[in-house]
Amino acid sequence: MRQPRHRWYCKLDIRAFFPSINRQLLLALWRRQLPRLPHAPRVRVCLDQVATAILRQSPIDPPPQASGNRALLAQIPPHKSLFHAPPGTGLPIGSLTSQFFANVYLNELDQFVQHTLKVRAYLRYVDDLVLLGNDPATLSRQRLAIEVFFLRERLGLSLHPHKTVLQRCTQGVDFLGSVVYPHHRLTRQRSVRALRRRLAWFKWLVFGPPQRAVPQPPMGTWQRWLAHHEALVAPGVPTQALLQRMLATLNSYDGVFKHAHTYRLRKHCYHQALGPLQRFFLPDGPDYRHLRIKKAWLLQR
Repeated sequence: MRQPRHRWYCKLDIRAFFPSINRQLLLALWRRQLPRLPHAPRVRVCLDQVATAILRQSPIDPPPQASGNRALLAQIPPHKSLFHAPPGTGLPIGSLTSQFFANVYLNELDQFVQHTLKVRAYLRYVDDLVLLGNDPATLSRQRLAIEVFFLRERLGLSLHPHKTVLQRCTQGVDFLGSVVYPHHRLTRQRSVRALRRRLAWFKWLVFGPPQRAVPQPPMGTWQRWLAHHEALVAPGVPTQALLQRMLATLNSYDGVFKHAHTYRLRKHCYHQALGPLQRFFLPDGPDYRHLRIKKAWLLQR
């Protein structure tokens, strides 16, 4: 991005990537790469047997046992659900083998972009792609070639129609949780807003409802945790277990923030956004990269 010839970027997103993978084609691509693995022949045979068993098994056969709120399943768009995928397509999202096979599947795309289109600056993380170039017209032609002449014809995939971004690098690239500029990185505002909602909910949990209603963030594991643990010793006094739980959440956000240029944001979060929760925590260093619980609260019974 800092090079003069990389003034523009084109960001692409593959639509419904994992549910759209053709498993038979993936198996053929895997076997094309198999002889290149640096293993003995008998090891490669074993690897191929495992890969074949995985790719020939439908991820929804046998049907999974549903748990939790089944109404949430209805909120999943059909094109993102394996239950609506055509026969022979789709890999389960989150499986470690799916992440590996995703790179096997899109290796063909990587080779096309680098060796056929001759794109010198190209990034891909699973189904998110970024191409850098000197002018928007060239990037538009490359985007068209990727979608029409390769993804559709060779891999049975398509680009998301509403997630293509073509603009100057000075406007920032929203990629992997950060907005990347030529000389610095910032955290997404979506992540900052999520932290603020979480902090508002923590304050409500410890100190009671404020004057205005607090929109609860997605509960997830918190809901299950609160069902089995005491949250407060007394009004305004959290248990050590709750403090540890809140600390883990806050430090997870700091872990995201520290990968960008966010010193002032981290400082503001501690001195301003924490509010009354500040009495329980201290920054573990002058850079505010993570927090720790004050000793006085660790000694309470």
